[in-house]
Parts: sequence; C-alpha cells; structure tokens
Amino acid sequence: MISRYLICILLVIFVTVSLVTNCAFASFSKKKTNYLGGIILGAPNGLTLKYYLDDIKALDGVIGIYTDSIELHGTYLWHIQNIISNPSWIPYVGTGLTLRVGGTKNERQQTGTNPQGKPVYENITVAKESLIAVRGTLGILLKYKKWEPFLELVPLLVITPDVKLDINIGIGLRYYFK
Repeated sequence: MISRYLICILLVIFVTVSLVTNCAFASFSKKKTNYLGGIILGAPNGLTLKYYLDDIKALDGVIGIYTDSIELHGTYLWHIQNIISNPSWIPYVGTGLTLRVGGTKNERQQTGTNPQGKPVYENITVAKESLIAVRGTLGILLKYKKWEPFLELVPLLVITPDVKLDINIGIGLRYYFK
C-alpha cells in the first residue's frame, strides 16, 4: 500500500519535472518563448522560475530557504486579464504543491525530577519532519519591459506532518529570457 506521504512527494516531483521539461522544450522550439527567472523574498527566500504556456496559463517553481528548511514548490497559474483598467497590472490565481525538508526544532523534554519531586526539563534539538502542503496562490504582477515584479499571498493546506492551515507571503522580481 502506497502511503499518502509518498504520493505527495511524487506529485511535487511531477510538478517540478513538468516545469523543467516545459522550459527545456520551449528553449528548443522555433517560436518565441516566455520563460523567466528571478528571486522571491518572504516565505520562502529563493530562486523562482516561470514559464508562460500561453497568455493566460503559466507554470511557476521555486527553490528556497524557509527558516532552516529547504522548500521546493510548483504552481499552475491563471492570469486574469482585463480585470484592472491598467493592462500592465495583472492579477493571478493558482494551485500547486509545497515540499519542505530538513531543519531542526527545539523541544522541552522531561528528564527526571528534582529532590522535591518536581519535574526537571531540558531543551533538546530534534530534526523536523518533512512538510507537504497543497497551495493556493493569489497574486498580482506588473509587466514592465523585460521585468516582472510580483506580490503573492499563498494559503497552504498542510497535509503532513499534521493537517493544518498556514499562509505565506512573497514579493519578487523575475526577468524575461527570450
């Protein structure tokens, strides 16, 4: 029986491989391509790649640092054209997966009792469990010459190690490679 953890890891790998292969095949294509690279600051801090499938749809991937963990995420984006009167500002929404691995956390652990019978605690450092989450993206970008500054708000539904809701915010800048 395949565990839900393994299925989630395979989905993250699939989204990442899809993004990379689309960018690679686009670079060999004779038609004009729209792929971008840049940085993102916030949650996480890292490098971002984006590939426009057409004027509305795109694939986005990030590898970065989140506190002391490595984060990898992939998102399928839909750009909502003509919703704002200025055509340079484009809102977008998306869905994808997040994987965080590594890092440590501090925990208090009871190590015994003192002579009065009260518990004695010690702070210990333990390895964090990997995190897998489904992400929803709400963002806005500015198309400006060869640059694409963006701001995004990302609600996360964490699947492992515990089911919970989280939120990330990021601001970044991408450069068009054509």
